[in-house]
Amino acid sequence: MAKLKREKIVPHLKQKKVLALYRAAGKVFSIQDFIKKFSSTLAPHERVTIAESLKLFPAQGSRLFAHPLTSNPGIGISRERSSAIAIGSRSAFITKRHIKLKGCRPIPDLHFPHEQLDFGAQEMLTQKIQFGSLTAENTMREILAFCFFKKHGIRVLHAPVAVFEYVFKNRSLGFCLVSLSPTETRLEADEDYFGLSIADLLSIRLVEKELGVKSSLPAEVGFKGVGQWWYANEKGKLLVSMNFNGGFRGILNSNLGNDLVHQRKLYICDFDTFRVLKMPTKPSEKFICGFCLWSIIELLKSSPFILEYADTRKLAQSRISAELWSIYKKNSSLWQSYHGYFFAEVRKRGWSVQKFEKAIEHVASSKVFSEMILDNLLNPKLLAETYKPELSFYVPQFM
Repeated sequence: MAKLKREKIVPHLKQKKVLALYRAAGKVFSIQDFIKKFSSTLAPHERVTIAESLKLFPAQGSRLFAHPLTSNPGIGISRERSSAIAIGSRSAFITKRHIKLKGCRPIPDLHFPHEQLDFGAQEMLTQKIQFGSLTAENTMREILAFCFFKKHGIRVLHAPVAVFEYVFKNRSLGFCLVSLSPTETRLEADEDYFGLSIADLLSIRLVEKELGVKSSLPAEVGFKGVGQWWYANEKGKLLVSMNFNGGFRGILNSNLGNDLVHQRKLYICDFDTFRVLKMPTKPSEKFICGFCLWSIIELLKSSPFILEYADTRKLAQSRISAELWSIYKKNSSLWQSYHGYFFAEVRKRGWSVQKFEKAIEHVASSKVFSEMILDNLLNPKLLAETYKPELSFYVPQFM
């Protein structure tokens, strides 16, 4: 794929906090009607989960809206009375109605990079996706995740109720998933860097190493008003429950910005790259390796940042990942929680602990792992290669 130019994309990532909504040309589907038309975008075993869950969706869901709404005036027909709060770069939340519009800002002919790790693969594939809206498959995967969480008794915050399809100049610009949601305030809004910049944190860590002292600075980023071990325990338990039932969000959706706390309960959201594996009774070594890779990569992507500094400049290239992995495991409370629940589940199913431990060791030597672990803690390569904030593709999700 030709490299997408950050300078072209990044200016479109920013939205005003309060958005006007516009009527758009297109169609409003009920969830049931959308499933009937587009369920073929999923794998056969995923479609079974959808078919078992149709009763969760009222057939008249499309009556909530007479026509599609968009936050992009460029494809709008007329302005609506209601407004919304921006979520990230492409979604919105209608506060008074507790309605989330995911993918309501399509911009014609603009694309965004998408990194994908296929099951069993060792390297990520970088593709491009339509900016600002969802594809039919993306939308179906959000619906699939809701059905999956309900089926397995896992907490889920968003309830899909309708889908918009946008049509502009006689062509489809993709879809927007309409969901009921009690809140959209993300936990990242309360990330706690203790009032310090990365430069400050780096200076403190370097002085500590130089003088052989230890400051009172925590080893990892926390969240104001949220207990570190409560968060780690709830998140670890939630992820293991999802993973061992075969559910994975993938690299794009596992972002830490997709955590929410509502009424003292932790939730995860954003599932447009969600996939469900067939979980075998007796897993092969090949399956175990693929499962562990997906599990660990999703965990890394979803982990709070480790504030320890690893000076890898004098290490051989083959040793860098091992050093970072060692520091991460020692300091990440989420890893410690997840690891405990992970192997409790392995034992519960009568699977070989040794085979899973060996597979996790193999994960740490993979190319995709070596790329991902660099983003989890302070290290020279991260500091040298990180894009300036004004050129970053990452957009905070909090309102």
